[in-house]
Amino acid sequence: IAKPPQRGQKLKKNFYQKFPILKDKKVILFLSRIDNKKGVDLLIEAFGEIHENHPKLCLVIAGPYSKSNKLVLKLKKIIKKYNIKNKVIFTGMIEGDIKWGAYYASDFYCLPSHSENFGIVVAEALGCGCLVGISNKVNIYEDIANAKAGLIFNDTKEDTVNVLKEWLRLNKEDKIKMRKNARLLFENKYNSSKNANKFVEKLKYYFGEKV
Repeated sequence: IAKPPQRGQKLKKNFYQKFPILKDKKVILFLSRIDNKKGVDLLIEAFGEIHENHPKLCLVIAGPYSKSNKLVLKLKKIIKKYNIKNKVIFTGMIEGDIKWGAYYASDFYCLPSHSENFGIVVAEALGCGCLVGISNKVNIYEDIANAKAGLIFNDTKEDTVNVLKEWLRLNKEDKIKMRKNARLLFENKYNSSKNANKFVEKLKYYFGEKV
């Protein structure tokens, strides 16, 4: 994919202007379609299990949805069960600078997906230097694990709870290193312009400089 814009502080500011309630919060971000296969229900349940000892913690659900959608109704029941209505923010679909600002404003990007061929949103998060947690059903999870660029977990409620706890235990140095590894992984494997150049060099190698 194209490299995300790198003016992180400005984009973060734009996001906070749109959602001022989040300015001083610690944000777990889910940015994807609100669909059963994405595991968003697992993330809300896991958040409900761990939020009490973390008063500044918020969960942001960013993606298009209909209030009459059966899954959304299920999510609302989970939110009511854990009494976390004021800590779970549904932004609806976000695009452009606001979307990029959400990545930069997040403290942890989490996708407990049950199935993901690639995961463009995950690559975007890596390119923004996010702390990333994804399930091992996202097909690029081995790249992330090998590069030490994020946390990997099973797509179950128990393991989603555990990965949130693991993220909360990370020290400052661990976070800085993981964010750096995330950016490096993006540059080496997912940056479309860089990989296009590599492809051209391969063509030149096999077919000569006229390519």
